[in-house]
Amino acid sequence: MLRSLRHFFRFVDLDSTFVAHGFYKKIGAAFVLNNKDPAYTDFGGAGGANACSWNVIRFEADDLISRHAGKSGAQIFDGVKISAIEFAPHEGPSTADDKTQDPGRHKSATWTRKEEGTSGVIKFDYIVDASGRMGIMSTKYLENRHFNQGLKNAASWGYWQGAGRYGARTPQEGVPYFEALSDGSGWTWFIPLHDGTTSAGVVINQDIATP
Repeated sequence: MLRSLRHFFRFVDLDSTFVAHGFYKKIGAAFVLNNKDPAYTDFGGAGGANACSWNVIRFEADDLISRHAGKSGAQIFDGVKISAIEFAPHEGPSTADDKTQDPGRHKSATWTRKEEGTSGVIKFDYIVDASGRMGIMSTKYLENRHFNQGLKNAASWGYWQGAGRYGARTPQEGVPYFEALSDGSGWTWFIPLHDGTTSAGVVINQDIATP
């Protein structure tokens, strides 16, 4: 996580929850982009001793954020999948063009909960599509998804025990380490986590990784 994220956490009263959880403290990061010595970003250099972020285990961090949203008044629905979005016709002219469809004004969504075998419909005035790479709105209804060719990569990773720490016995000990591949086809990461494991992986251009 970037150092700047903590400003947003403090704004919504979530920072203390992350501090108490015990994620691995991130005081900076080391990275290599060429054949020179590693560069280092020192979070404390600009913000003092408490200017840190964390290396997080993603599902734990997501759960903290979700639960906090619920405590703050949001309705949380776990284990629910949106299978369809329903629309009403526009009262005005269509906004469709040669790049984007216009299905109308969204009004409701059909949901299913597989674990309980239940389903239903939820109505709303506004929608934010947070379905990630699935992109329900852009792929199924608007049909306007655009792929950035420079980001079409493949990643391989794992979680390792006893992997050691970058920068042992130096002020940078334990910071995450990133290195670009010498041929420019991708990059690697080495990130220690609070459960004693280290996340290590490589990202490579998809055309090279899957010829």
